[in-house]
Amino acid sequence: FFEDKQSINENKNNKKNVENFFFSNKEVKDNITEDIKQNESNIAKNIINNHTRYFKNNDFNMINFEDFIYDKDVCSSCNKGELIQVNHEGILVCNICFKNYKYLVDNDKPSYKEPPKEISFYAYKRINHFREIIAQFQAKETTDIPDEIIEKIKNQIKKERLDLKDITNKKTKEILKKLNLNKYYEHIPFIKDKLGIKPPIMTPQLETTLCNLFMEIQEPYSKYCPKDRVNFLNYYYTIYKLCELLDQRQFLPYFPMLIDREKKIEQDMIWKNICADLDWDYIPTV
Repeated sequence: FFEDKQSINENKNNKKNVENFFFSNKEVKDNITEDIKQNESNIAKNIINNHTRYFKNNDFNMINFEDFIYDKDVCSSCNKGELIQVNHEGILVCNICFKNYKYLVDNDKPSYKEPPKEISFYAYKRINHFREIIAQFQAKETTDIPDEIIEKIKNQIKKERLDLKDITNKKTKEILKKLNLNKYYEHIPFIKDKLGIKPPIMTPQLETTLCNLFMEIQEPYSKYCPKDRVNFLNYYYTIYKLCELLDQRQFLPYFPMLIDREKKIEQDMIWKNICADLDWDYIPTV
């Protein structure tokens, strides 16, 4: 009996101790109260932050745009080095830590202002022909001129007692005309190469630049082209003017210009408007 009573008293004391631990300990109560207050404060801050985000998204005056500006020429890895372009590999290289980043070369960057479909279609056909002209002028074309034609030209040169240094594009054209070989006019640089006269050579960079400039003139040309005009600008005139614009004057003598003065003036008028549209220097031909 006494043992049972002692056990019951111990259990009561244990119960009281537990209650005291949870409900009588002032420090614990204070901590719980503090946690509740802290949670309420955090919730209030989150609500304020959400409101701030909302107002920022709907009122641009509240946005600090400086937070979104970064220097694209500084390496994001070391934050010190300058990023140097390596165009032929399409990368930027840090000049301090040498980390590299991929990037789009200018002529590969997509344009979000797409020209009308008809301009794109004609531009595609024109740029292919323009590339052919550049290849022909450097005797890079893939054509096959029969050996007997080359022999006829050589015999005519001997007949006229001409030196190779006298065989200009104009003189070669005269020879072809005498031999009734007019269909070979566009292959004159290739024929001269076969005769041992080396053609002028453009760098790949210059070729790319010329093609890029050619594409740039497509849209302004569509604006200023006379309504009664069917064909594009004369291609030799165009490449002449582009080389002139780039101060690559060593190539100018190799491009046959229009003989008709009226046609030159007509093309110059169109070209003048294109230059004004693109903010290029205009150099009159006539």
